[in-house]
Amino acid sequence: MKRVFFEKDSHKDYLFVIIDQEKELEQIYKVDNFTDETGREYVYTLIGERKALTPEKLNGHVVPQVNGKYKDFNKIGELDSANACLESIIDDRQLNKDQDIFIYVRSK
Repeated sequence: MKRVFFEKDSHKDYLFVIIDQEKELEQIYKVDNFTDETGREYVYTLIGERKALTPEKLNGHVVPQVNGKYKDFNKIGELDSANACLESIIDDRQLNKDQDIFIYVRSK
């Protein structure tokens, strides 16, 4: 299982976990504490696998900016949906979208 930390916005920290093998899938649902590079432990909430995320599932987990738009992490600009915001993080890091990518979130 590979953990990848991404950009943080002013409201949330996002953690993306990529599994390499199907047997790692059961670990996804058991783990909620992650340790960062400095040794501090944080509790994250699993939102789900990125391909199965809907606007309803993302409600409250991805916070829009004051103008109602979402941050585009791949370039300077704004996006219209929470799904597009998360996809921009994946695009910015050039991750393989064919892999199962699970998204966790932590409120600041």
